[in-house]
Amino acid sequence: MKNTTRNTVKKLFSRSNTTIVLVLALLVLVLSILPVMAEDSSSQVNLLINSPKAMLGTDPSTGTIVSIDESNSDVQPILIDDRTMVPARFIAESMGAEVGWNGDTQEVTVSTDQHKVVIVIDQTTYTVDGEQKEMDVPAQIVNDRTLVPLRVVSEGLGYHVYWFGDNQLVQVGGDQMTEEQAQAIEKALWPDGVLGKVRVSSDFSITNRAGVYTQADPNVWYYYTSKRPEPHNTGSYVVIINGEKFQVDFIFILEEIPR
Repeated sequence: MKNTTRNTVKKLFSRSNTTIVLVLALLVLVLSILPVMAEDSSSQVNLLINSPKAMLGTDPSTGTIVSIDESNSDVQPILIDDRTMVPARFIAESMGAEVGWNGDTQEVTVSTDQHKVVIVIDQTTYTVDGEQKEMDVPAQIVNDRTLVPLRVVSEGLGYHVYWFGDNQLVQVGGDQMTEEQAQAIEKALWPDGVLGKVRVSSDFSITNRAGVYTQADPNVWYYYTSKRPEPHNTGSYVVIINGEKFQVDFIFILEEIPR
């Protein structure tokens, strides 16, 4: 009788331990899925370098195109030392976060219920949930708007960031897009008046209004706003380079992608 009782107790404890292990395993699985669930397609944000527009969603036909700054079209994502800088308020609110600003300390705070990112203007140290980290390019003020490193803020809030170099497009959240999807979204976000983009031969010299010359970068795509027909090989494009318009003869064009 005693042996039977001991065996029964052992079985009960064994079942209890198995149940506890299963519950813990299930809890770990749920916790590991939660961040992924937060990155559904509805939370995806797409930004194009030097474009005042952004697209929310995964497809131009169903996504929502919005202005990054309704009052100032010059506020756009830009590249500084190969880092994508974006307006703090826009990217934070697009991801459902709150943004705070302390003028006395020049401190930007971006927070959700789960995470908190604190960045100080012109400083390379920042914190995520109280843990100090380092960034390459600090937050800075451009056109009276606070620009922050996109990857620092997005990953600090638990979102993945994907960069499409050929399209100068950055995706925040969601599953990584295909190149075809990225190209379609890029065209949807091209600035108004742009008819396409071209690569220009380095043989083409560029001069700005101050008379300073530089060479065109054949690895960079430039937008064009008009295209003059080619009578006797004298046709040309009006190309936007560094925010200014230049006339480029057909002979200097390496490749073209129309709108």
